[in-house]
Amino acid sequence: MTLLLQGEPLHALTPPPKADGGVLPEGTCLARPPIESNSSSSLLVAGYSDGSIRFWDLHKGTVQAKLVGHRKAITALTFSADGAHVASGSKDTDIVVGDVADETGRYRLKGHRDQV
Repeated sequence: MTLLLQGEPLHALTPPPKADGGVLPEGTCLARPPIESNSSSSLLVAGYSDGSIRFWDLHKGTVQAKLVGHRKAITALTFSADGAHVASGSKDTDIVVGDVADETGRYRLKGHRDQV
């Protein structure tokens, strides 16, 4: 997944190589915190085909944290209005709400019959 700025490549959001030499996951969706929030302006959250979510620092082009809360590909990402929480939906039919500051999953919402 490559971010573009006015048509020019800014950063390739490629996760660090896997230690076992396995295939890297594909990026599936992106989210930025609301402009009005207290979150860093360089923060971007990316969802991947392996069910992980990575917090990227856009200025450095590096992964700051990784959350693994889903068993299948991430299909939706959004931030709370204050930027303090991120919610992710997945092909595993769950929604996971995570805390941005603690970089941890807080709640899992189950019961959906199809991907979210």
